[in-house]
Amino acid sequence: MRKNIAKLLSLIIILTFLSATIVLSQSIRQTSLKAPILQDQQNQQNQQNQQNQQNQQNQQNQQNQQNQQTPQEQQTPQNQQNQQTKKDEEDEKVDPIKIGGEVVLLNVLVTDLKNRYVQGITKDEFELYEDGKKQEISFFSKQNEPISICIMIDASTSMIENGKLIEAIKAAKALIANGNPKDEVCLMKFDDRTTLIQDFTSDIKLLNEQTQRIKPFGGTAMYDALARGMTHTNKNSKQLRQALVLISDGLDQHSRKTFADIVPIAQLTGIPCYIIGIYTAEEKRAFATGQQKIRLDTGQMVDNPELVLRNLAEETAGRAFFPSTERELVPIAEQVASELRNGYAVGYYPPDSSLDGKYHTISVISKTKKYTVRARRGYISKLPE
Repeated sequence: MRKNIAKLLSLIIILTFLSATIVLSQSIRQTSLKAPILQDQQNQQNQQNQQNQQNQQNQQNQQNQQNQQTPQEQQTPQNQQNQQTKKDEEDEKVDPIKIGGEVVLLNVLVTDLKNRYVQGITKDEFELYEDGKKQEISFFSKQNEPISICIMIDASTSMIENGKLIEAIKAAKALIANGNPKDEVCLMKFDDRTTLIQDFTSDIKLLNEQTQRIKPFGGTAMYDALARGMTHTNKNSKQLRQALVLISDGLDQHSRKTFADIVPIAQLTGIPCYIIGIYTAEEKRAFATGQQKIRLDTGQMVDNPELVLRNLAEETAGRAFFPSTERELVPIAEQVASELRNGYAVGYYPPDSSLDGKYHTISVISKTKKYTVRARRGYISKLPE
């Protein structure tokens, strides 16, 4: 009996031990399963904290960058306008002639008594005078030499009427197509401002493609455009012979510059200006009065464009055209192209005393008196102070 009781107690002890072992094992197992989960949760929390810190740092950096922006980066519309005006003024600066280091170049056109272009002339046919004193011709180039041409098209909104802008673009293409293959052309448009559409290139296909960028906008600032065109050509063209061709239908009401500002630039750069003015019959009647100023319907007084543009063309040995209709633009462009191909370049070294900035007259004549010679009237060595 005692033995049975002892065995029973031993069995109870063993079962109790086994039960405790199983419970402990399950507890350990649960703890081991929870540990990775807790670790993952902790890692996720750490990553989130790091991301939040990074975001805060980025925001702080952006704020610092904004606070440290230069005045140029924080431009107001007015600052941008002022900066553009300053850039335009810089573009319009012209270097003075360096007497003794550069020749004064003249674009010369020669016609006979029947007003036909004369070909095959040598420099011996010419005599050249500055301020009435004969000068030695130091440079001479024959006809059809490559030339640099700046084409300027008025793209103000009034050019939409009657397809004037379309015809002006056609005229530009005709001028390009009828030149020397080695000519270089730059293309500008102007309205309230002047925009360089394409810088000097001999790529005819590219130039024709770029004309499609000319879109109508705003008013007419023709004097500003002329200043920009002449100075840009003077600084950036590669050919010795140069010309500017401008097509416009407008009265200048928006330029910062006046005609009086334009004349010295023309006299310094010496670039022949070919002007094509497209005006209505009524406007032409007003211009024909010969008055220097014309009163608009608004009461504003503006320059008589026919007078000032003819003066500019004559001063620079260019031409001024005032067609009756926009349909005449292409034939006129072809005529200008022909004239440019038939011109000569004549150059001489002026006296040292000509560095005074004053205006000096130039006269080029035919020795044999058989021909009419057209060249610019004079020059200045630097712009007035």
